[in-house]
Amino acid sequence: CSDAEALRRSPWRDSDGLPEGPFTGVPFLLKDLGVLWKGAVSSIGSVMFRDFVAPFNSTLTNRYLESGVVIFGKTNSPEFGSLPVTEPRLFGPTRNPWNTDHTPGGSSGGASAAVAAGILPMVNASDGGGSIRIPASCTGLVGLKPTRGRTRLAPWLVKRGQGRRSTMWSAGLFATQPPCWMRQRVKSPAIRTRRLISRENSG
Repeated sequence: CSDAEALRRSPWRDSDGLPEGPFTGVPFLLKDLGVLWKGAVSSIGSVMFRDFVAPFNSTLTNRYLESGVVIFGKTNSPEFGSLPVTEPRLFGPTRNPWNTDHTPGGSSGGASAAVAAGILPMVNASDGGGSIRIPASCTGLVGLKPTRGRTRLAPWLVKRGQGRRSTMWSAGLFATQPPCWMRQRVKSPAIRTRRLISRENSG
């Protein structure tokens, strides 16, 4: 079926009050590491920040919302994103849905496990040293790591470099291949990434 027909047939679609975008009504999760969602706890996987509630949205969060997704929670990550496995003391280890004796990798292990388990078709992730690539390999997903600086992580995780603002990490996603009513071909991660590229970084 066509993309338009697939979206119309999606049981997840509920466009009331949502902006029209390429992913209107699609459920979505944010990685609990550096991406702020106003009113939600942003713990960075750390006991130290277990009660920190975000006072505003990150630029990236706003762009996700503008694309029409429905954010309903956050995914587990290792403390400060420091390990290639997802086993924070705060929330405990995330298991690989394919084999719960194995890890889904990290630091985007909670994100990759959610998609691999079929909870949703795509999810926010980030990568500075393999944090998208490792979990994608562990869970058999499409993992997209954009070039550094292509997606804005303001106002946090931004540094000054060579006279311009550039992100330390890349914000990307995991995706899989669900049925026709919400088809997620490999081209869709590219579509979603184009929606997130900032004018400041588009050259």
